[in-house]
Amino acid sequence: MKKKIFDIISALLVISILAFIFIQLSPGDPAENYLRASHLPVTDELLKQKREELGLNSPLIIQYLKWLKNALLGNFGYSFLRKENYEIIKVFVYRYICLKYTKLF
Repeated sequence: MKKKIFDIISALLVISILAFIFIQLSPGDPAENYLRASHLPVTDELLKQKREELGLNSPLIIQYLKWLKNALLGNFGYSFLRKENYEIIKVFVYRYICLKYTKLF
C-alpha cells in the first residue's frame, strides 16, 4: 500500500515538473505578453518591472516551488482574458452549485 502511494506521489511530481517545463518553453515573454494584453507600451523599464512583479527573475527552482504551491491551492494565475485571478476552486464551486440547483427543476 505504501509503495502505491509513493508511486502516485512520484508520478504526480514528475507530471507537475513536465507541466512547468512546457509552460516555461512556451513562446513569448510572459511580461511582454502581459503588457500587450493590458494595452501598455512595451518599454525596457516596464518589462523589467513586470518581470520582477511576476517573479521571472527568480531561479527556476524558486519559480517552480511557487507555481506548485499555487497549483495545489487551485490558483492558476492571472487570466489575460478575464482580467482576474483564475482560481479554479471558485469556478468549480460556482459551477457545481449552478448544476446542482438546475438539476432540481
